[in-house]
Amino acid sequence: ITHTPPEYPFNGWGGVRTLRETSHLPVVGCMAFNLPYLSQYLALHEIAHVLGFGTIWDDLGFLRNPSRDNEGADTHFNGPRAIAAFDAAGGSSYTGKKVPVENENFPRVRDVHWRGTVLGAELMASGGGLLFEGYYNREYRELNAITIQSLADLGYVVDVTQADTSILPRPDMPSAKRTAQPTHAQPQWSCGTGQQREPIYVVDPQGNIVRTLHR
Repeated sequence: ITHTPPEYPFNGWGGVRTLRETSHLPVVGCMAFNLPYLSQYLALHEIAHVLGFGTIWDDLGFLRNPSRDNEGADTHFNGPRAIAAFDAAGGSSYTGKKVPVENENFPRVRDVHWRGTVLGAELMASGGGLLFEGYYNREYRELNAITIQSLADLGYVVDVTQADTSILPRPDMPSAKRTAQPTHAQPQWSCGTGQQREPIYVVDPQGNIVRTLHR
């Protein structure tokens, strides 16, 4: 855990640095925070990224039609448990691909968060870590069954009874919108989020590095 320069326009990062060879679930991750904006919601958001939310979707085949280099594509997470939870929350009539993943905003936001225009105040929806109008620190951030079940799709044992109640769509909850592309230099370390290009290591049950992933 470290901190980011206070002038940098993001609240935090979270990602994986080492993955298990068989399950591909994380062994080691890292988080970084812009400390003046640290909150329980931000910490939980980044912990989810360390667990693999958004950061190992592509490795496990759950990220479809990515938009990092194709802004506006109908990017989605195709885990069956998350899709069922999305439908149960009111998304059954949604006409796009499910579950919708962020396909706009900054490149480091796309492909690794739920789409903010659909899931609004959900803890892992886009805008969660950005400094747009204090969006992240609003008290109505919720951790719903869609996110919890997406972790089950990754291979975790979950307790979905801990989810906050969520009803979709959420037109009253605006997604964070960019005002300008950040111009500050990137910090010189990586949390393995995909935007920064340091390697991620894959280890066997004994902890030996068996291969290196360059993203």
